[in-house]
Amino acid sequence: MLLAATTVAGAADRSEPLPWDLDVRVVFDARSGPESLRADLERALATELRRDNFFRSVAVAAGREDRAADLLLTLVLEDVEDEQVHDTSIAQHHAPGSLPDVARGYVARLAAKVRLSLDTVPDGGTVRFKRFARAGEHRPILNEDARLEAVRKFTDGVARTARGLACRGSTKKWQRDVAEARERAASSR
Repeated sequence: MLLAATTVAGAADRSEPLPWDLDVRVVFDARSGPESLRADLERALATELRRDNFFRSVAVAAGREDRAADLLLTLVLEDVEDEQVHDTSIAQHHAPGSLPDVARGYVARLAAKVRLSLDTVPDGGTVRFKRFARAGEHRPILNEDARLEAVRKFTDGVARTARGLACRGSTKKWQRDVAEARERAASSR
């Protein structure tokens, strides 16, 4: 809750959005993850980052080669775990005449390590960076899709964390941070 208050306070001190276009990109580490998760995360990130009109524009980077963004938020997912944890044995779960409570005796879980990097384009200077782990779990009630709910909880949590990283600070601080990132990138060449 404190994070949300900080974000709103940072956005409230400006009447105009920051003068940069932001692209969002989600990639997996060497072991690939489900394409549907990447697409869900990109949509959730773009929606969350548009909430306070913090940047001039926010778009998903995939398939947008015609767009010249000023900043790129890259989210890298590592060690993606998509699993169901059952409370009962397989024999109990699949036994004829098993009770509905036994049939629903599991938790759908999606977890990953996440790296967020907010970089300048095209020089690639890092403005902000964060590593964290996130998990989404859901125990189904009645006939709902537990995996879908676990994915929703996971993507919402990652999007809120990304918004906390990207959408905070005054315009002056952002201008200073972006200029410093561009200088670091230029001096490292």
